Amino acid sequence: MSVADSYARQTNLFPSFEIFGELPGVDVKRLQVCPHMNQKSAAKLSNIRIKKIRDKMYFSYTMVVTRDITNDIEVEAILTRCAASEALDTCERMRPLTIKHFCKFFKMDKMPWSSFLNSLKPAISCPIKKGTYVLKDAEISTGNYERLPLISGFYKFEFIMRDMVTKDLLICVYSEALLNP
Repeated sequence: MSVADSYARQTNLFPSFEIFGELPGVDVKRLQVCPHMNQKSAAKLSNIRIKKIRDKMYFSYTMVVTRDITNDIEVEAILTRCAASEALDTCERMRPLTIKHFCKFFKMDKMPWSSFLNSLKPAISCPIKKGTYVLKDAEISTGNYERLPLISGFYKFEFIMRDMVTKDLLICVYSEALLNP
């Protein structure tokens, strides 16, 4: 890595994620804030890091919420599969997963995502207050990813959070990866 690349990553000049290590059979090509994110969005992500140690991943980021988010949140996950990164004409969009009233998930205990959300400091709840939230080394177990019904190919993934009432885009993360299970 060049000195310029190293500096750019350390100072977060690019709105992308730094990957340390890889999952077997998964080659992450891109992981970034969505290109169409509005600069006036209510939440901004930075200092995003993913590191892998054995079969576990650790996720860290800083989220600055620029205004109170008083309405409930809707989350949408969109997955698109292509035969290869060079064959974008083969892409097929899978059925999106939409979760309305996402705020109730902040309160659930002993769920797979509970330790992840509980790692956010200060604790987050709805309504989401203006401020800076930091997630540091939240553990994500990757041991069971083989159980997902995915076949080899090039995948695009978009994770979107919206205000349920105004439909304003709050957060959007985009990634591309080659999967060869």
